[in-house]
Amino acid sequence: MKNVLITGCSTGIGFETAAHLARNGYQVIATMRNPARGPELGELAKKEGLPIAILTMDVDDDASVRNAFQEAVDRFGPIDVLVNNAGIASDLPLEETSMEVFQQVFQTNVFGAVRCMKEVITPMRERGAGLIINVSSIAGKTQSPSMAAYAATKSALNTVSMSLAGEVGRFGIQVAIVEPGFIDTPILYKYDDTFQSIYPNREQLNALGKASVALTHAHPIVVAEKILDIITGKSSTFSNVVGPDAEPLLAFRFSMNDEQWIENGKMDTETFAEGMLQMGMDVRPYLSAVPKS
Repeated sequence: MKNVLITGCSTGIGFETAAHLARNGYQVIATMRNPARGPELGELAKKEGLPIAILTMDVDDDASVRNAFQEAVDRFGPIDVLVNNAGIASDLPLEETSMEVFQQVFQTNVFGAVRCMKEVITPMRERGAGLIINVSSIAGKTQSPSMAAYAATKSALNTVSMSLAGEVGRFGIQVAIVEPGFIDTPILYKYDDTFQSIYPNREQLNALGKASVALTHAHPIVVAEKILDIITGKSSTFSNVVGPDAEPLLAFRFSMNDEQWIENGKMDTETFAEGMLQMGMDVRPYLSAVPKS
């Protein structure tokens, strides 16, 4: 039985991936910052008799990461697959994003993933085998307004992953990224609706996410299934775009050159709503500045 360590398993993609892989015969080491605040996965594992061990890990903390990996190896043996899923979001325009928040998003989304990768690279290299899967986002390629911090971390994670893949491939280690579009997870609803931004892009972005999920019903299981495909070899590509809206949104972004994309960010909310409707998404119910259709 292969050992798979997954970060950020309390809810959403991490939760579903842990359950899905365990149901498919993998020993899952599911980590989360505070297991006491997310008991649902442990309860599910007990109910279904799933091979899931839950460990405390704060990916922002060197000692916490080191201790969790050591405990995992002591209990189950070498880590065959690492899934870096832990992440936090930010939907504020750059001007309205504090340096503390900007640094925190990088700390978790980039440095947290790097900490975990550094724990497994040496033993994987010495064994001549291993798989690292980093959960990124199409945001790293669309680079939409009001996503400066989050999109930058996903772009950085993509670059780190590509560089690492070129380094360790000769030692039998595979690296892959998963790039979801909008997925119906708690992170989509954690934005502060009381904050009034001077930039309409923020409300437009949040409306797009909620409208897309309302249309596609994109459940985190689609990401979990893609991760399983990578582990089993069904998918062997470095980049794995997933989710019903991911390809269309990427196609929309790359239908424009950079200057056109930047100009597109200037549109008023009414024009934005009309444009999204032409793409099949009614964002009006999620906007305060336009009449509801």
